[in-house]
Amino acid sequence: MLTQTKIGLSGNALKCIACICMLMDHMGYILFPTAMWLRLVGRIAFPIFAYLMAEGCRYTRRPWRHFLEVFLMGVICQVVYQVAEPNRSGIYLNILLTFSVSIALCNVLLAIPSEKLRLGVFFSMAITLWLTVIPLQRRGVDFDYSFWGILLPVVLVLLKAHWQRLVAEGAILCLMAMERNQGQWYALLALLPLALYSGARGSRKFKYVFYLFYPLHLAAIYGIYWALTLLK
Repeated sequence: MLTQTKIGLSGNALKCIACICMLMDHMGYILFPTAMWLRLVGRIAFPIFAYLMAEGCRYTRRPWRHFLEVFLMGVICQVVYQVAEPNRSGIYLNILLTFSVSIALCNVLLAIPSEKLRLGVFFSMAITLWLTVIPLQRRGVDFDYSFWGILLPVVLVLLKAHWQRLVAEGAILCLMAMERNQGQWYALLALLPLALYSGARGSRKFKYVFYLFYPLHLAAIYGIYWALTLLK
């Protein structure tokens, strides 16, 4: 019996695109601060990762293990950040810690069987999140991509149709761009590869490769930066 092949980009293909864009972003931030085009390309990474995080919450059989994996990896990355940039003012929590909060909220919502009740809980969560994140931000504790970064996967997990998620993501990315800087508008380019998403996850064997890529590439870039600094 022939199996039907889904046409489009798999989840793994999208993650590869996002990882390449993220690598370019961090290279621009740490090694080549004057190469703004690297930072602009990097804006594509977050929307793809946010979409796939929502997909992971929707289909995982172990939701709280998923949360724990992302949270622990975020803690490891935060150590890398703090060691590499000890003089940075305030506390800037990395994207995996942002997503770990998103995953926890998604898990709570998906455990609610009633869609109407789920929607009501979502609005309560959004208000509580706003009242928590914004005061923390004023006190120097900021999540990567802040309030909208946490909320985006939570919004996506509530929507069933692919086109609905793309519209919602586009709207939230516009709100983020209006709040942040002009370069953030380039994040809308992520909707192009996301529109080609086939719904196929790809091989599960690469799951931990993508998890490990984040701390390893940060450690490598910071290592190069400090080596070049010592040689000057």
